[in-house]
Amino acid sequence: MTIQDIQQCIHELELLNVNSSDAYDEAIAAYKGIGAIPFFLLDMPPPITVFRTRTHETDNFFEQISDVALAPSTAVKYFGRCNYPSQSLFYCSDFRPTSRKRV
Repeated sequence: MTIQDIQQCIHELELLNVNSSDAYDEAIAAYKGIGAIPFFLLDMPPPITVFRTRTHETDNFFEQISDVALAPSTAVKYFGRCNYPSQSLFYCSDFRPTSRKRV
């Protein structure tokens, strides 16, 4: 993986039409051009507290576990941080301020 590979990937990602049905496949192809996607695994000893975030319009607390479960695929209409349309993912954080999302 070189700086040029990453710059090319960023360039290709910036050119994507996110409304295209092929956007996800094109993004994956751009990432493959890097040769690897850098990431790390963090081994956290129990107990661990995580904060779950769901899109919401008020400051009311969620009252049911199902309120913070995976959203139905029909409710996921747009690309998110790690998902493509219709793909439900569980987002959480071990740091409360980074888990807040309001619409």
